[in-house]
Amino acid sequence: SGGLKVGGTGAANTLDDYEEGVFDPTIEGESPCTITHSARAGYYTKVGRVVNVQISLTVGSVSNASSGRAISFGGLPFTTNNQQNVAGALRLQSLGASLEGMQVIAFNNSTGGRIEEFNGSGGTNASDHVQSGTTFDISLTYSTA
Repeated sequence: SGGLKVGGTGAANTLDDYEEGVFDPTIEGESPCTITHSARAGYYTKVGRVVNVQISLTVGSVSNASSGRAISFGGLPFTTNNQQNVAGALRLQSLGASLEGMQVIAFNNSTGGRIEEFNGSGGTNASDHVQSGTTFDISLTYSTA
């Protein structure tokens, strides 16, 4: 009983796990780089094991940034599956330096990931491009553990 029946009437055709909510995403730099947020928002929709998240993070301050320091995000509402990392969509605003491109990756079996500079063949650390006021808008869809 209960739930939406899709393509049949059996238990396997019942969608009975739907959830919406908010969460508090985090941003940080790889030590000794420190990145704080001045604004943050996280929204999610979960249907079965599939989770879609929308994240907005605005940087408040940055110290000790360099091309050798990573940018991490965390606080996803559900742990990702342990099969593979997941790439997402990323929109940037007010970077401190130009670059070729950026990418966002959620790590497998985790509630976080990295925001990286894409250099044409892979991801590299990118904290040297971030400044106060930089905004990251992230969209990710992943399967839960």
